Amino acid sequence: MRKPPRTRGRPQLPQRSLKPVMQQLPPLSKAAPVDAVAPPASLDHAQPAASDAAPGPEVIAQLQQEADDKAHQLAQKRAAAEARHRREDAALALREQRRREAEAQLANARAKAERAQAVVPVPEVVEVQPVPTLAEQVKQCSTLSVFARESCLWKLCDGKWGKNGCPSYERNNEGA
Repeated sequence: MRKPPRTRGRPQLPQRSLKPVMQQLPPLSKAAPVDAVAPPASLDHAQPAASDAAPGPEVIAQLQQEADDKAHQLAQKRAAAEARHRREDAALALREQRRREAEAQLANARAKAERAQAVVPVPEVVEVQPVPTLAEQVKQCSTLSVFARESCLWKLCDGKWGKNGCPSYERNNEGA
């Protein structure tokens, strides 16, 4: 078995190509002029010439119709793709707009929260006077009149007689 000859360091690849079945067809609107008088070449060449002759008008019309149909289908596919791209672009724009609105709303909420924190007044510490002890309250009662003093002592010292400055009220010979 022989190796294929090498040309300049590269192997030679087999030649494969598609050969046209027919010559290019003229469009229907422009009819090709038909030669009224064709010079006869020879009888030997007349046989192949008949098989290479241009196709009839029916075949041309059919091929033209197929080409028009393919062009129409391609146009429809392009239009559908364009419409899909427009819908996708519109959906993308809508999502982007909603994202921007959400970001703006979030920024407004954050700013509002910061303003609310800044405005919140610090509660003032009100100093409450300490409650006077029981002994101090008893001394205040002693400054009152007799009946008011006794009422005050009974309210303050109830159950605490003899403790924390409250009198004991033991019997002594001072009273009546």
